[in-house]
Amino acid sequence: MPAQKLHRSDWKEGTVYLFQFPRAKHIPSPSPFSLKLETWLRINDIPYENVSTEFKKTSSKGQVPFIEFNGRQIGDSNQIIPFLTKELNKETVDTRLSKEDQAYRQAFHHLLENSIFWAIVANRKETADFFFTEDGMLGHFSGIKKTLTQHIGPVAFKRKLKNMSHVQGYGRNTVYELEEQMIKDLDALSTFLGSKHYFFGNEPSSLDVTAFGQLCQVLYTPLVTKGVVPHMHEHNKNLVDFVERIKAHYWPDWERATSALNFSSDWKHVEPIAEKVAP
Repeated sequence: MPAQKLHRSDWKEGTVYLFQFPRAKHIPSPSPFSLKLETWLRINDIPYENVSTEFKKTSSKGQVPFIEFNGRQIGDSNQIIPFLTKELNKETVDTRLSKEDQAYRQAFHHLLENSIFWAIVANRKETADFFFTEDGMLGHFSGIKKTLTQHIGPVAFKRKLKNMSHVQGYGRNTVYELEEQMIKDLDALSTFLGSKHYFFGNEPSSLDVTAFGQLCQVLYTPLVTKGVVPHMHEHNKNLVDFVERIKAHYWPDWERATSALNFSSDWKHVEPIAEKVAP
């Protein structure tokens, strides 16, 4: 096998280099997969360093996020998590799941990443202008790059999302149809979570970080499906509380990461935020 070309040549043994987009206002990452992966690293107490893609670096597969670890590059969050679990010999909630719970995990994982995710993409083909404002990611640019990004970025990005969601199918739906599907998915997820802290009990699993990554996009970024978030607050309070619970335990630096666009992975030395419960 030919040697992989690494972006980080000065790597340290045992440190995960997490390549992802820079921070955004209101949410640490507009990528549910980056947010999922960073949260999983935090939950499992794995040393990592954030590395900005600078909106141009990708893995050899052309994906973001990706990691570099001990001289190897791995793309796709669904490949990275089992890879690190094995390489680091980690005992996680997932390694202790029964066959039945593994089946539930797989089914709801697909609901999140193959239905809710595509509904978010279909939303963003209409709302993507947000990411090219000061409330989104425009703060990372200056001068002529900022002007060009502000005026050209939304058009190109929305066109890309429109093409992607149209090919997949969700982009062909009306707003009403999209909202109806999202609510059905969220209701199913809410029913499965029930009164539990996490989907399989008192400790978070890979399903929990998958859900967290996707639900944060629904709650904290603009949607054209205006009825979804009010529905969550009224009928899926346990999902809203679930998001707040993970934020409180594993994202004490949420405010610093969003307001100040701070990219530090040193999250343990930040005063914890209080867990909020939906009224």
